[in-house]
Parts: sequence; structure tokens; C-alpha cells
Amino acid sequence: MIVLFRRDLRLADNPALYDARHGQVIPLYVFDDSLTPLNHPTASDWWLMQSLSALSSAFNDLGVSLILRRGPYARTIADLASSIGVDYVAWSEGIFPGEKAQDDALKHLLLKRGIHYRIYPANYLTPFQEVMTQQKTPYHLFTPFFSQIRSLLREQGIPPLVPAPTALRGFGVIPSERLASWHEEMAQAVSPQLVSYWKPGEIAQQKIWHAFVAHGLEQYHDSRDIYQPKNSSHLSAALHFGEISIRQILHDLAELYPLFRADQEIPAGVEHFFRELIWREFSAYLLYHFPFLTDVPADNDFTAFPWRHATKTLKAWQEGETGYPIVDAGMRQLKTMGFIPNRIRMIVASFLVKDLLISWTEGAKWFLDHLVDADLANNSVSWQWISGTGFDHAPFFRILNPITQSHKFDPNGQYIKSWLPELANLPLSLLHAPWQAPGDVLESFGVYLGENYPHRIVRHDQARTRALKAYNALKNSSSTSP
Repeated sequence: MIVLFRRDLRLADNPALYDARHGQVIPLYVFDDSLTPLNHPTASDWWLMQSLSALSSAFNDLGVSLILRRGPYARTIADLASSIGVDYVAWSEGIFPGEKAQDDALKHLLLKRGIHYRIYPANYLTPFQEVMTQQKTPYHLFTPFFSQIRSLLREQGIPPLVPAPTALRGFGVIPSERLASWHEEMAQAVSPQLVSYWKPGEIAQQKIWHAFVAHGLEQYHDSRDIYQPKNSSHLSAALHFGEISIRQILHDLAELYPLFRADQEIPAGVEHFFRELIWREFSAYLLYHFPFLTDVPADNDFTAFPWRHATKTLKAWQEGETGYPIVDAGMRQLKTMGFIPNRIRMIVASFLVKDLLISWTEGAKWFLDHLVDADLANNSVSWQWISGTGFDHAPFFRILNPITQSHKFDPNGQYIKSWLPELANLPLSLLHAPWQAPGDVLESFGVYLGENYPHRIVRHDQARTRALKAYNALKNSSSTSP
């Protein structure tokens, strides 16, 4: 049997692999350049390569080899199955638009060739086609969706776990591409510092998860917006690539806390973390039912919004050269580490969309290139949320002030100074808005605006007025349209 791996790069709680354990197993990963070409490598490609390396080692320990192939997804798999006489292929359901198309094409080819297949649930809690409103339509809002998921888990329980196999039988020698050659194509194209921040792979991510449960979970609600690494679970990439299953996370939580007991309270940090997990679920659910959300606003009115096409301004945001320290620190962390905390994501996203009036789609594309998780659903839905364009969203007129946000969420200036060393000598009173100080005062601390740190590319008060004017014009136009 061929067991396909895509975004389920683990041995534990992998139903497709578990069901194949008694026969001959061919673990297979296919890299389809039409979806994610390695000639445009991203931070998440780097994570993928490291995770595949860890998975390959795990399979070697079980006595089989992970086969790597490259080419059109469906045809590559079907051709391999035909060439070696395999009569069964198993995989986990694709949720994202490109994955669903891959699944449809693969099913068609396998049926034509008389090869059986079985599709298993993806790394989510419920079948998305079965979670509907009373009107039998998909949910648009998070709160009722959250309530429905919690009720289902309370009534039906968390889907059961299956153990990792302890030994497997291989199928003999099958030609495979070399992972090292894929690595070579990515050389010097992503931040070389990623390796110092992250340890992809199932074993490493299991350790990170258990450490978070022991030392960070209950404080998550109070600390998740602050920059210190210990205050985040850092599990988004592990969940995206399926190095750990959402079912395991829920089982682990339910063993410690009464998640589904309406008559018992749980720590605020645990509740907030649980809601974040269901937000991930909700994002995938929306993209599953509305695949256009990657490119098109859910609110049709925003198709006519007068976004600016400002290449130099966009570049300044991307490179962390806006002149607003909290924004620049976040964008430089993103390029270096492939990650930024949730609150900083909101600040930099609001700045792009509302201060700079540049479309959320530009921000979403940049994040997909530079986040190690690069989760298409979570990224698209979250950008639509902050931009006011989504089904469930913050209103567009809620415009985050980068200066007050900086004071509130980096009160000691540690985050800014850690990512903007050129401002490290500034006193706290000048750090959040250095342009407010006279030039000679800044120069006494080694800061030269326009030389080693940029001038502001926009004034927030003026930008806010411009954004609200554009928004009000859009609303007035929409209300008078026939």
C-alpha cells in the first residue's frame, strides 16, 4: 500500500499509516512544483525540508524508506502505483483549494487504472461538510461556529487517537529523489538564522508541546501578546505540517482540564488557547467552503476599495523601514525568524492596510513567503479579519495606533531593541516615536534619521484620516448603489 504524506508528517495518530501497518508500506511524499515551486523558496519550504528529513529518519528506524518524488501530484502517484503493482493508495483529505484539486485528479486517475484508494480525515477535529447552521449553510461567524464545535466535542467526544507503528514492512528498493538536492535549490534563499530558532520534526515538536503545557499554557491569556518566546506555544508550523495532531492536543488538554464541562471553569489561559485552536479550525472551514477567500474579499463592497499601488512604500513595510519602531521590529523579526507574535501581526497588518492603504492581499502574500507555518487558511482569514473585509472581521474603522500599541505591548522597549539594534541606545522616552525628539538629541544616542534609521513614511494621524475618508466614501457609494 502507498501511504501518501502531505501535511501529516508524523507517525503518531496517523490513521492512514496505522491501518497499513500489517502489510507492505510505501511512504510517499510528492513535491508538486505547480503549487509551490522550489525556484521561489519560502520559509515554510525550509521547514518542510527539515520535517521531511526528520520523518525520513523515523521511517528508517522502522525499517522502511520514505520515497520522495517530484512532479504533477496525481500523475506522479498514479504512475508509481501502476509501475510497481500497488493496488491501494491511502491519504488524508486535502482542505486547501490546491489540495482538493489534487485529490480530485488523483481519485480520477486511480479509478481509471483500477487502483483502490481510501481517504482519511485531515488534521482537524470535524468533517467540515457536516458542520452547518440550522439553515444547512456554512457558518460565517466564529462565535456560533465555536459554540457548535464545543457542543459536538462535548456530545461525541474527541476523535480517538491511534498509536505510532513500532515496525513496518517495506516494498523493496524504489527509486527516490534525494532530499539533499531539494535543499540545494533553496540555498541562501531563506534566512540562514531559521535553524537557530526552530527544530522541525515530530519528536522535537512533541517536546515543545509538552514543555508549553507544563510551563506556559495557563499564562497564555496574559502573556500571548508579549514578545518573549516562552509566551507562545510556537506550534503553528507543527500543526500546519501535521507534525502533531490536533486530536492529540485536545486529548492532552482534556486530561488536565474540564474543557467540555459547562459546570466547571478552566484557567483563562487554557480557554484562550482552546479558542485559538478553534480559530485555526474556523479558518480552514471557511477556506474549505469559500476557496476564493485567498484573493477576494468576503465583503463584496471592498472589491471597489481604492487601494494604493505604491511599490516603494510596500517595500519599506516589507523590509522594516517604515520609521515606526514597533512595525519595523515586527517585520524584521518576520524576515529573520519566520514568526512574529499575534499582537505584532495585528499591528503590522493594520499599518499596511489602513495607514498605508495597501491591499491586504499584498500583506498575505508576503506573510506566506516568510512565515514558517504559512498556513493558507489562517493567513487569508486573519488578514481579512484585520482588514475589515472578511465574513467575521474587525471593523475597518478600528485603526490601530502604532505608537500607543508600542507603549502598551512593549512598555520596556525590549522587543524593539532586540530587533532594531540601531535604536538600542535610545532612552525609553524616545524609543516608541523617535521623530518627536530634536535631531541633535537623537544624534547624541547614535540615531541619525534618514541615515541609520528611516524617517516616517507616513504620519499616522493623516493616514488615519485618509483611510476613514476612503472607507466612508465606499460605504456611501454602496448605500446608494441600485
